[in-house]
Amino acid sequence: MKSFDSLTKRGQIARLRLLAEEALHDYDIGKVVLTPLEHMANTTFRVDAEDSQRYVIRIQNPSSSEAIPQRREDQVRSEMEWLAALNHDTDLIVPDPVITRRNDLLTKVGVEGVPEERVCCLFRWVEGRFLNKSLTPAHIERVGIFTARLHEHTTKQFKPSKGFTRLTPDSLSQQVASNIVNNFAAVRPPKDVAIVEAVIEKVQGVLDALGTGPDVYGLIHADLHQWNYLFDGNEVRAIDFDDCGNAHFLYDVAVTLFNLLENKDYPQLRAAYFQGYRSVRPLPEEHEAYLETLFAFRELQMGNWYIEQRNHPAFSNWEGVINYGLGAIKTFAGI
Repeated sequence: MKSFDSLTKRGQIARLRLLAEEALHDYDIGKVVLTPLEHMANTTFRVDAEDSQRYVIRIQNPSSSEAIPQRREDQVRSEMEWLAALNHDTDLIVPDPVITRRNDLLTKVGVEGVPEERVCCLFRWVEGRFLNKSLTPAHIERVGIFTARLHEHTTKQFKPSKGFTRLTPDSLSQQVASNIVNNFAAVRPPKDVAIVEAVIEKVQGVLDALGTGPDVYGLIHADLHQWNYLFDGNEVRAIDFDDCGNAHFLYDVAVTLFNLLENKDYPQLRAAYFQGYRSVRPLPEEHEAYLETLFAFRELQMGNWYIEQRNHPAFSNWEGVINYGLGAIKTFAGI
């Protein structure tokens, strides 16, 4: 049998389908049909059950990063805990975790041909459609409202269990910073590494200025771009909370706006987003001045992720992404 890492993307998905089928034995949903959705940082399949109910199963893939270890069972269970609370406490539409036969929020299984047991979670399907170039200011105003309500939930309603633990999406700890610098140094010349180091220093200054008070720091989605929020009529819905963690609320704002920069009406979208967000909770105007630096940080994080995943069959274009990203980083950070 070929090693898993030597397989094509299609070959890896075929083996992971077997793992998904094994994991679904732990859920009381009967016979199902699986359809591949995505195979990147994690692997997902749409699950269509005989009773016409639809779900998504997510298989956690191991991380290649020394600074960001594979999300352990307790970390994934904590994500499920927040999602369950959002479904219970609010009318926000987010993935609803399905409980296993053993009354657990996840399961862990292994099959021959796939290295390591994998943590798997099952969610009820979230209906809606994704928009990108057709996004209007009215859409983005609602995204701002949705994000602010997420932040309000974490500050005013959510009471995490004693064992709750998540990563820090905007962390620039010494270990994380060193990992980013070392990754770029492995594939880029010293002049590019110097850019990375300068951006890290500038971002750290912004994070220090923001502080970690409860008004600016808490549990966030951390990846709320237009392929992770969708619309059912006028209602915003969000998926993929895999990156959620305790971080600066402004980082959530920056991720959403960063992914709208190439839309031709970006200034109007940005204004609408702030209008929606501020209709729910305050966002100091002076914090807007930090966004460009956080855009540079997001670009840097994406570049680092591509470098770490460069041997994955879905990331064959990693060098082009890094070349483009370094230019954008310099522009955002004013270097």
